[in-house]
Amino acid sequence: MAGLLVVGLFPSVAAAEEADLTQFGPKTYTRTTGQPTTASSSFNAAQAPARLIVRGDDNAKVTIRLNGKTVVGPGRRDGGTTSTPVDLLPTNRIEVQLSGKPGTAVKVRVKQQVTVDTRATGVGIYGLQVTNFERQLGFWDDFGLKAVINPAGPETNTIEMAQVLGLTEPYRLKVSLHWLSQIGVGAAADTVQFIDPFNADPPYAKLNHIGYTHVTYGTRDLDGAVTFLRSRGVTVVSDPVGTPGSRYAFVRDDDGTYYQLVEDSGAPGSATPTALTRMTSITLNVSDLEATTEFLKLFGFTQAVPAGETVQAGTPEAVAWGFPSGFRNRGFDLSNPAQPDGPKIQVRKWTSPYN
Repeated sequence: MAGLLVVGLFPSVAAAEEADLTQFGPKTYTRTTGQPTTASSSFNAAQAPARLIVRGDDNAKVTIRLNGKTVVGPGRRDGGTTSTPVDLLPTNRIEVQLSGKPGTAVKVRVKQQVTVDTRATGVGIYGLQVTNFERQLGFWDDFGLKAVINPAGPETNTIEMAQVLGLTEPYRLKVSLHWLSQIGVGAAADTVQFIDPFNADPPYAKLNHIGYTHVTYGTRDLDGAVTFLRSRGVTVVSDPVGTPGSRYAFVRDDDGTYYQLVEDSGAPGSATPTALTRMTSITLNVSDLEATTEFLKLFGFTQAVPAGETVQAGTPEAVAWGFPSGFRNRGFDLSNPAQPDGPKIQVRKWTSPYN
């Protein structure tokens, strides 16, 4: 399948990071009719103290057992949120039973403070899977990524490496790394085409899907970049939109993966027709902002600035994003203090249209 795959991080000697991780949930349980509604699940965690957080409707009657021990209830809730100290094991089993009024519901989450020394200081690479390797090399050249290592790895590897990638058999692939103008400076596009097994499925069609959605590059000449890319046959979603100084445009490669170009006066442009300055961000759509932002703290992205987009129907911005009827999302722009000018991770939760 084509599209964005993974983000790699720069290592360093940075200090260990703390995060309040969601180890289970949030999961909503709803009382049905008849016998008490019972559901159970397993989850992994660190063997350490944690908190069981329950938010429920008025009159929801709930019993929760964790690893064979009753930790909540039995009893009727008065609404609101409660937090119960619990002890977790490496592998845990949680059982939730509802016996109150049909239709009442509770939401359950287990959170745990963890400390991990990832030694990460920022985004080093982003992975991109393509269906035509040579064609993508041409796209990168037009786009303005001129510093290349090709090949950037062996065509095949061990069964252990295949298992790391979620495969059960050894694979064959082509791989290259692409920077703006100097190898090893800034974030790189890690470009992969799997030869065997091959998957020609297209990437996501819209920018509101869950997962990585697009990478953003700054440019000193947005209009010139758009004009040049159009002349090279690149799909430009719309003309530049937005307010002067921060206008932007989306383009798509031949597989359909999105890239955003944004005006950037804070860095010198490269000596290419697109005048790229730097990779400024990578955007990730999520269903749970709380869980994701805490998880990314483990990789040093501890500075969070509230952000999001609310765009009205019929505006040029709505068309540029592919949602003529308008859209709304909210989230955070996350940065790593060890790399203050490095790419941010934009975490977004879409509320309309929701996918």
